[in-house]
Amino acid sequence: MGMFDALVGAVPQGVARYVIPATPLAKVQPVIAVRAASDFSYQGVESFEGILVSAQHGYNFTDEIDEYLVRHANDLRRVDIVFQSNAGALGLQKLIAGRIDALLGHKAVLNYLASRQGVSEQIRLIEVGAPVEVYVAFSPAARHSQRYAALFDIGMSHLMRSGRLEALRRKYGLEREP
Repeated sequence: MGMFDALVGAVPQGVARYVIPATPLAKVQPVIAVRAASDFSYQGVESFEGILVSAQHGYNFTDEIDEYLVRHANDLRRVDIVFQSNAGALGLQKLIAGRIDALLGHKAVLNYLASRQGVSEQIRLIEVGAPVEVYVAFSPAARHSQRYAALFDIGMSHLMRSGRLEALRRKYGLEREP
């Protein structure tokens, strides 16, 4: 609709109609955060039986988990969908307080937020699925989106060749490109 020029951290299946550069921004690992003392283990969405799972609205995880969230979106005993922009930070607070049992997110983001909140030792992250490439997705309604996507690819190429991209990814705990 053109309300925004770009979305940072988009996965292609979530923004298929957008203008997406050829170069991914990074790879992120989907995770489930639980309290450190929890004996929860993930063996498919059946593992969510009897627990309250929280996630930020519009985020993608694995196909199986995404489908579970859609199927149970109206069941407040199973799924807590958060629409706020600070959903990760809020989710960690709710997890530590025992108001939810599991928080869906991405490893680098939840590690960062947990460190900022001083709760890293109080949570455990369980990796689910494979790392996912995330992109900057440009609006299909903005007239310069194709140009911006091309400029983004050029900039990423310069960052890769200089070694600065790898340094940035390390700094933020992001997965390395294959």
